[in-house]
Amino acid sequence: MTSHDDLTDRTGNSAAPNTIDAPTDENRGPSGVGVANSDRPDVVLLMSYRFLRCGIVATTAALAVSVLFEIWQTKCVRNSISAYFYSPVRTMFTGGLMAIGLCLIVLQGDGDLEEVSLNFAGLFAPMVAVVPTGISTACDARFDGLPDADSGGYQQAYDQIAEPIKAVTRDGLQNNLVAYFGVVLVALALLLWRPQQFARDPAQVGRTRVAILVYMVVVAVFAVSAYNMWRGENSFAHYLPAILLFVAFGIVALHNGWRRDHVPDWYSTSCKWLLYAMVASAVIWPVLFGAIAGVDWWVFGLEATELLLFTTFWVLQTIAFWKRDIITGEEVPLPSGS
Repeated sequence: MTSHDDLTDRTGNSAAPNTIDAPTDENRGPSGVGVANSDRPDVVLLMSYRFLRCGIVATTAALAVSVLFEIWQTKCVRNSISAYFYSPVRTMFTGGLMAIGLCLIVLQGDGDLEEVSLNFAGLFAPMVAVVPTGISTACDARFDGLPDADSGGYQQAYDQIAEPIKAVTRDGLQNNLVAYFGVVLVALALLLWRPQQFARDPAQVGRTRVAILVYMVVVAVFAVSAYNMWRGENSFAHYLPAILLFVAFGIVALHNGWRRDHVPDWYSTSCKWLLYAMVASAVIWPVLFGAIAGVDWWVFGLEATELLLFTTFWVLQTIAFWKRDIITGEEVPLPSGS
């Protein structure tokens, strides 16, 4: 209980309980100014979360604009989005995938399934960027005027143009594999050393350690085999992570389509339909456009459609959790107008 004397200051004036006329030392920031509502940790974390999510959308949009601008300039569509590695789009392609990969790893998913899927997607995206597909002659003016493919002079003329491109790409590939995957392996080793610092649940430290070991094995095997595969003009080291990247995207959509904890009905329904569209696209493009119609750029169409669908999912998830905790789904109290 508080006595009347406790509510009276030394001048005899009564002080009203439960009121604060000015921030105390405990409530002051480093400059002595009262801490603003927007400086609360939950608000700062939510703002970081928003910028990361919007950054992925902006980076994907920049890559799309870069590809479309190149298509408009050449009046031609290459066989795949990855084939634009050998065009002016190269910087946006590699830089965009590296940035997206980092964001996907940094963002935390809801539960183990989504978290592992996002982490693998974050590892696969740079793999697609660092290890390019094979050289394509489509829409490349450097290969204009080559002899007919059935003639004896085709291969010699092709090699004369392609070999310098392969040499530069091979040198860059070797450098990038050492730099990127070397750092990734060291980072994962440090995480393995102190997994308790990165486990959301102290009881799951063992599972976190196993997950880190799996990531390390995947990265190490890929880094060792990718260079040799590409030198042998085998594009499998590029196509495999590209396929697995889209599979990881599909798993994330699958998880969100069947979430039951504090998510709007429209969001769950949208995720389900986007997943159905992803699966349908993976069938329609290779079968209808590739095998039946014989369209040369059906892989480009498939990749573009899948990226568009996942970006749509990402935008809808950002809207659904704009003011909510991504894990619990509970609304985060924010300053008015946020």
